[in-house]
Amino acid sequence: MKREVEEGHRHVYDVYTLCLVSWRDHFFMNVRLQIMEAVLQMIQRHRFGETVDTTLLKNIATSFTMLGLDENDTSRKTLEIYKKYFEEPFLQATKTFYSTESERFLASHSVVDYMKKAEQWLREEEARVEMYLDESTMKPVGPPERLS
Repeated sequence: MKREVEEGHRHVYDVYTLCLVSWRDHFFMNVRLQIMEAVLQMIQRHRFGETVDTTLLKNIATSFTMLGLDENDTSRKTLEIYKKYFEEPFLQATKTFYSTESERFLASHSVVDYMKKAEQWLREEEARVEMYLDESTMKPVGPPERLS
């Protein structure tokens, strides 16, 4: 195998990497939408205060990162799969959720109360990232950088 790789043959993998590539290409790509639908439902329930299996969510997010293999160097991971198939739907669902919740909250509360609530929501989302998402998601979830 080492000689094959050294001679420039692509798509020659060690057993572990071959398992990941096979999983990604033959199973994951067919079920990713169902997986994300279930994940987003769990996160939605978590936002409403229900107890969810955060270890399961962390393991799922981690599995998305593990499937991002650099085709030129399979010993390196990329976040391509995670960002495209996990983070993008997560961020879109987050935007939709807080747009709806913000309108609902503002309909019966003052702007000052809303600002306090928005800070609380932001802290909750940051905690969510720390609990079960890849750390790279903190930047798009976190507060915008302040201008000096």
